[in-house]
Amino acid sequence: EAPKAAAASPASPSFGAARELAEQVGELKQQLSAKTAEIASKEVERGEAVEKLKKAQEALINQEMRTKQEAAAKEAAERELDEKVRIMKGKIAVLEREKAQAAGGEDAGAPAAAAEVQKLAEGEGG
Repeated sequence: EAPKAAAASPASPSFGAARELAEQVGELKQQLSAKTAEIASKEVERGEAVEKLKKAQEALINQEMRTKQEAAAKEAAERELDEKVRIMKGKIAVLEREKAQAAGGEDAGAPAAAAEVQKLAEGEGG
């Protein structure tokens, strides 16, 4: 029993070693706790970054879809406009043929009337 009592005494070398180990364990626990908190913080930051990336990716996909829709609408409008221009050119050609036919035979005064209209349009009217 004497060796046990001596080891439990604050003056014994083994008591000092035990106290030193306990201090080291306490420091290691603090370091572990700090590292755990640091890792948890980094995980939260990483999660937030992942969410931001997902939102940015979603926004890019939505923008791409809008751009494609706008391009398709623009192409459709251009095709429609081209068709209208083609129709109008056809109508103009028909009117010019009718005008030429009228000027050629049925109405000899048509060229003079057209010249008068042209003068009025240019502001020379008389």
